[in-house]
Amino acid sequence: MKAVDKILEEIFDTGETSYEFKILDKYTITVRNITSEDYMEIEAILSKDKKTAIGYAQEFILERVSHIIKKVGNKEFDNAATCKAYLLKMPASFTNKVLEEHKKFEKQIKVALQVEEIEDNFFDKGALQEKPKRSQKASTSENQAPLEK
Repeated sequence: MKAVDKILEEIFDTGETSYEFKILDKYTITVRNITSEDYMEIEAILSKDKKTAIGYAQEFILERVSHIIKKVGNKEFDNAATCKAYLLKMPASFTNKVLEEHKKFEKQIKVALQVEEIEDNFFDKGALQEKPKRSQKASTSENQAPLEK
């Protein structure tokens, strides 16, 4: 199964798709797509306190990564809070690498969600190319000039 097909199938079936990659040949990381709900939760968390621009950016990265990681090695995360606690103990470069890999994954999702790709993978092209027949009445009424009073 092509990656595009897998992504589309998972998103349309469950609303979520995941991606697995390795860091330093030691950690196998499983991440999932980020959702609008995730972004809203992150914004709610970040808007609680005033932060410097750098502090805001750092916390945004930490929150985003904690929302997308499902698993690191054998350790699974039930929620963003437990993942965040784990990430706070990891080097910042680890979190940055996960984010970098996730951005590549999100690009794949964007490509898969292009209308043309969805049509190619899920619909009969012949059916999409047929144009609906318009009734004679609708055609003539559209071509008539409006009545003046």
